[in-house]
Amino acid sequence: MNISLKGHTYTTKHLEAWYHAILTQNVKEAQIQFQEANKEHEEMLLKETETFPLYHLYYALLQFRHTALTDGLSITTDSFQIIEDQEKPEDKHLSYLYHYYKAIHFAAINHYQEAEEYFLKAQALLSGHSQIEQADFHYRYAAYHCHQQQPSFAIVNASKALEFFETQHGCERNISSCLSVLGASYVDVGHFEQAEESYNKALDILQKLNEESLQLYVRGNLGHLYASQNLSEEAIRHLTQVVEKIPSHYKAIFLLAQEHEKLGLIDKANHYIKIGKQLISELGNEEHKHHFAILEAFTNQTELDKIEPIVLEGIEYFNKESLYIYVSEYLEKLALAFYNKQQHEKASLYFFNSTIAKKSNERGLKK
Repeated sequence: MNISLKGHTYTTKHLEAWYHAILTQNVKEAQIQFQEANKEHEEMLLKETETFPLYHLYYALLQFRHTALTDGLSITTDSFQIIEDQEKPEDKHLSYLYHYYKAIHFAAINHYQEAEEYFLKAQALLSGHSQIEQADFHYRYAAYHCHQQQPSFAIVNASKALEFFETQHGCERNISSCLSVLGASYVDVGHFEQAEESYNKALDILQKLNEESLQLYVRGNLGHLYASQNLSEEAIRHLTQVVEKIPSHYKAIFLLAQEHEKLGLIDKANHYIKIGKQLISELGNEEHKHHFAILEAFTNQTELDKIEPIVLEGIEYFNKESLYIYVSEYLEKLALAFYNKQQHEKASLYFFNSTIAKKSNERGLKK
């Protein structure tokens, strides 16, 4: 194999092909180019007579982004360590990728304040990069804002990315991803018909491309859409398809537990709670640790003195990460539980705090 790498140059033909496949979200092509780049990397390690720190940093960055593309739910707190262990010589492009990918990593492990910090650092370095890189950034930043219950920011960034991708050949997967983010943002503001339309457009694109795995993630979003409207049976139908093919999809598993609980199917709910808790324990996912713990408490406990501390522990985390929608939702649920037990003083306190959180969330919705 002839590896072209001279002076301060750190890229190769296979690294560039790999990077392009990642940018266009072409999983099959990314897997092919990853194999080629990996062979090249192993050969370089064997024959290397001088070090090329920029090359090794670039390779490590692409390894992380490849994982984010192909198995994003498996990302843990340690997934970025291989990059942190690399030398980081001055290079504008790699500095941008470092900050951008670190933002993606923080978002994936639910450290949202740090994610915002690194998204802003990456955005400051975005000027001068290619249009597809800029569109890719706006799509990812949109997804982050969507999870933060800031649909206006999400819609602006997703629309900006979509505007570019729609003009490019080979970016159909990116278009479907932008449509999915737009759909989720429409759910946040209660525009359910628009959300369903966006998701169905995304599914149509992916079906034509025969992208089964990507279709499953859209079906997961449809499950969330129907769950948001209390259409539990329809939600379960979509979510079951997701979990059958992606058993590690803890977000779909949580929704399955939640929707079975709504229907009074407690054994089924507990089945999914047990699976989900095991998965998020292995991943160290703090956000969903609290979601599952609170759902389990309300599903199985009748004593409020056991439910209350579990909810309040979750509330502390959700406040810290500015996830006010969950603060409002869970405090209201706790307030109703106390009200039903005729404990009106605590019910009033939690209803009041829920209202404050709801107002904080509404300010986020308008951002």
